[in-house]
Amino acid sequence: MSNFIETYLKQHWNRLKLNRFGPPKQLQSDIIIPSFDTSSHLIFLISNGTPSPVLVAKLSREKQSDFTLTREYKNLQFLQSLDSDIAKAIPVPVTLDSPQGHPLLLETAVPGKILRPYLLRKNFTVLTGRTITWLQRLHRQSLVHSDLRSLVENMQEAFIRNIPQIQKQDLFAKTVKAGRIISDNMTVSVTEHGDLDSPNLLLTPDGKIGIIDWELGRRQGFPLLDLIFFLAFALFSREKARTGSEQKASFLKHFFQPNSQGLTRIHHYARELDLDPDWVPSLFLLCWFQAMLNQLLRWPPQTPAERYTRLVRNRYYLLWETTAKNFLELKQSWRKTWMQ
Repeated sequence: MSNFIETYLKQHWNRLKLNRFGPPKQLQSDIIIPSFDTSSHLIFLISNGTPSPVLVAKLSREKQSDFTLTREYKNLQFLQSLDSDIAKAIPVPVTLDSPQGHPLLLETAVPGKILRPYLLRKNFTVLTGRTITWLQRLHRQSLVHSDLRSLVENMQEAFIRNIPQIQKQDLFAKTVKAGRIISDNMTVSVTEHGDLDSPNLLLTPDGKIGIIDWELGRRQGFPLLDLIFFLAFALFSREKARTGSEQKASFLKHFFQPNSQGLTRIHHYARELDLDPDWVPSLFLLCWFQAMLNQLLRWPPQTPAERYTRLVRNRYYLLWETTAKNFLELKQSWRKTWMQ
């Protein structure tokens, strides 16, 4: 498959305006086969006589339409239309093509190394601050007035289709109530990454943050989701919380106590985006439901029972479940934090 990508690039180098990377005389592509079974495509890191990749190619495993590649391409196009501080942290889309029937997304490579937990721990305050500053800038610029009702309804319907038995749970009933509150009262959305975690975060050579893999991105998504997704990753990394019980303890400590680090960050974010504080707890619950659903919809075909068995072992199910079970404590702690 590497030869396939290299041949394609040589044939279309000029058409794709890739001469800024020099003539394609030393092309080399290294294939990355994702270890998780949710990926529908192969990833190629492409160098051209350079020590680091200059391009990234994502090739669908199947000869059929790949909506995730199309969505990522459109997301990158939009993000590149925003200011340079946002655009330079993400890939530039080069083309969306279908050579020999295989959907192919080609984009520039963002320089840097994956922001692993140990790297984040080395400079936690600075790197966390830079990521959140970038994220708030993105959300300020992409914020639009929109009706979230269809987003909430589609999310709930998709979950029921995949795991019908979830309807019987009190946790789901609380989530439906939260969805109703958001649908009736919140009228803004932002561009959402949907998976702001390692390995989608890079540490660039100049110490800044790069953000890749926008295939789950949504042009009109929930405010707050990316922030709490990243905060959970960052706080778990700092505390080396790896097991479910360790992550649950960290989650409760940082998001369910007044003036805790997580709630304080959410407080600043809500003020920055002028979010109504009354709806933040419901949005918090709904965002973890969305994060869980994002995982579920990427899994290969399984029976509802098999999906449910796998789901309850998932980290995002744990965070959603913990939020739903401790929702009153969240509301009380949030109100005290907001009133400070």
